[in-house]
Amino acid sequence: MKRYVNPRTFASLQLLAATLSLVFAGCSREPTVQMPTAEDRRVAKKAIAPNEILLMLRGGYKEKEVIAEINRRPVSEVVDSITENKLLDAGATGALITAMKSNEHVLTAPQKIAYDQDQTEREQQMQTDLANRRDLAASEEAARQQELRPAAELAAANAGEYPGERAGANAIRTSRQKLSLPEAVFGTECTIPGSEH
Repeated sequence: MKRYVNPRTFASLQLLAATLSLVFAGCSREPTVQMPTAEDRRVAKKAIAPNEILLMLRGGYKEKEVIAEINRRPVSEVVDSITENKLLDAGATGALITAMKSNEHVLTAPQKIAYDQDQTEREQQMQTDLANRRDLAASEEAARQQELRPAAELAAANAGEYPGERAGANAIRTSRQKLSLPEAVFGTECTIPGSEH
């Protein structure tokens, strides 16, 4: 016995099979991400982060000024609910939140990639600069300590803190005795063994 298939049903099944094959073929491909162009990089460099907008509000900027800034500079990312609540607590209204969420004011995917790369480069540069400043400060401190060391040693010797000081004082006493000079010439009074002073 032969079964008869309705042509409409057959066409519907063919369309369903074709659709499913396209869907599954599309699922097996990795999504293509457009790499940033020079224009994307230019736009990304002037983007403003939601945290900067929050600081502007807390710093006393009027909402109109902030919206004008958003019109000049795109927002670096879509505002999440936590940031939105912080903005509302800082005095933002629905108009500012709407402006920040508008697609025309948010970076595109390639611009966001460029923005993230730029932020990473800035962070790395800041870390390098900080390490260089620490190294410079350490070497300057070492040089300063090296310069101060002879002065500190001289001061310590004059204060009698070094063992060689006693030998030096004895040498001075011996030379006074040989020269038979009064102690007043040396500016100190001391008792020299064997003298009657």
